[in-house]
Amino acid sequence: MHAQSAGAIFPRMTYEAQKRIILIVLALYFCIGLYDNYFYGNERYPVFSWSLFSTIPNEKTTYTVAISRLGVNTYTPALRFDESRQLFELLGQSPTQYTPMIENMGMALDRGDTERFTREKKRFEHMFGNAAFTYDLLRVRYDPLEYWQHQSFISTTSLGVFTSGL
Repeated sequence: MHAQSAGAIFPRMTYEAQKRIILIVLALYFCIGLYDNYFYGNERYPVFSWSLFSTIPNEKTTYTVAISRLGVNTYTPALRFDESRQLFELLGQSPTQYTPMIENMGMALDRGDTERFTREKKRFEHMFGNAAFTYDLLRVRYDPLEYWQHQSFISTTSLGVFTSGL
């Protein structure tokens, strides 16, 4: 009879028996995964889910604005919010503080909550003070990796063009 090891999983079994059980469980897991892949043609969680994240689209939906006019300056094509850092630097502000306002405006407009939309729109438009500006509120769908590599969206939907400060 073999002596029991201090860290044994099954304290009354020998190390050799434990090793055999673990090898049998791993072999059974592998066979079930092959069976699922062969007969069902895909992977099923929790068995063989190695490609789980490669088969799930990583699409995100968010809101942004495209500024087409600010004061006497006209931007063609319109300057998207993520490209407008220099405008905020001129104002001595950070664009990140306006991201939640843009999100709230877009979500409120999508839900039909005109009261919240109007409130968020006023807060957002206040950033440029009394300067006249025109912007397009956009709902964008994108894959973060594709956007990071190519700055491209899957789809862009205009929710409306707004003018302020006239």
